[in-house]
Amino acid sequence: MGGLGALTTSPDGIADWVREFRDRSNGGYQINLWIPDPPPVRDLEHEREVREFLGKWGPPAPAEASDAAPLDFAAQCEALLAAAPRVISSIMGLFPDKFIAEIKTRGIAWFACVTTLAEARAAVATGADAIVAQGSEAGGHRGAFDAAAAERQSVGLFALVPRLADPIAHRRGHCLVRTSARYDPNLPPGLLFSRFRLCSQRCVVMAVFGLVYFALLDTKVLGLILLAVARSGVPVMTLYGPEAALIVESFSPRLRYSGCSLGYQLASIIAGGPSVRIQGGEWTTPSAR
Repeated sequence: MGGLGALTTSPDGIADWVREFRDRSNGGYQINLWIPDPPPVRDLEHEREVREFLGKWGPPAPAEASDAAPLDFAAQCEALLAAAPRVISSIMGLFPDKFIAEIKTRGIAWFACVTTLAEARAAVATGADAIVAQGSEAGGHRGAFDAAAAERQSVGLFALVPRLADPIAHRRGHCLVRTSARYDPNLPPGLLFSRFRLCSQRCVVMAVFGLVYFALLDTKVLGLILLAVARSGVPVMTLYGPEAALIVESFSPRLRYSGCSLGYQLASIIAGGPSVRIQGGEWTTPSAR
């Protein structure tokens, strides 16, 4: 599928691109538009200081450069309707209700880019056909609906996608996997695999495997010892996968690194420290003490 990012493309430019694409391809295409920000508050003195700073590193910046205005968004939307792409996508917000009604009437799919669960729910409620998750790692800008809250609400992609998948898919009636961190005993049969439940199950598996592991070591048979060591990574790694997402989703972005670090440090004290004493008591013979 072809694609056009039409932020800086005039309505006539959109029509020209579509015409050229159709001349060269019989495939479908999608066109993306940024939802315009509110008009900025001008600070003429600050703008002058910025121009002077930039002038030290290159050609002088003309004063009228700050007067640049975005293209006519309404006219761009009309050009999109005339172009009739298979998909229209948005970022930085939601299309106006009137425009959404028009694309629905024409059978055009709307893909909405979101950065938080609240934005995804708003997009679905407005009529989005697909949700595109943008994590905090993407590019040099954020597609947040509210630019002022972008940094405070930033979420990495691997944590964001599962948070969106469950409630959005469940709302549409085809959710198969529960991905929220909290365990809900009233889940329908299809929502069986929450991170909380997966982590709990893997902890039980590790506890049971510990007995098998040491039993194989006690045989002093090289083949069985190698088997125990080789298989020991399976329960550990299957715990680490959902555990990472569970820990990340348990804290807000502001506290996430502190919360994760606190858990690991406490684990060193509670689990790592006593293990040395347990090992010494189990493996040290009276004659060796």
